[in-house]
Amino acid sequence: MRALLGPRRTPAGAVAAILILLCPLAAPRVGAQTSEADVFVAQAVVDFDDKRYDDALANLRRALEIQPDHVEALYYTGVVEMARGRPAAAVPPLERAHALAPTDVSVTLQLGLAYFAQQQYDRA
Repeated sequence: MRALLGPRRTPAGAVAAILILLCPLAAPRVGAQTSEADVFVAQAVVDFDDKRYDDALANLRRALEIQPDHVEALYYTGVVEMARGRPAAAVPPLERAHALAPTDVSVTLQLGLAYFAQQQYDRA
């Protein structure tokens, strides 16, 4: 893993790199074009990696204003809320992402973690 990430990557950077690698799982695309919403999501991932959670959420909100059913934006909104220790705030966007992409393993896992963090074991 270190060879993939380089010698100076931090553990937080490694987590962000893993999340970025999981992005294709989180958002099956119909077309290959990058949308304006995708750009805001990409910036949010950078903000998340730098622990600028408020900035990440602002960029994710912008992405969702442009494309309300953007699975990646919904997924990362949940991821950021979980990183902030707010699993209750993570559940709604993750549930919506799960409804849009029910076979997406990354979304399902993160939703399960949010339920688990709230001790909703029957839903996890």
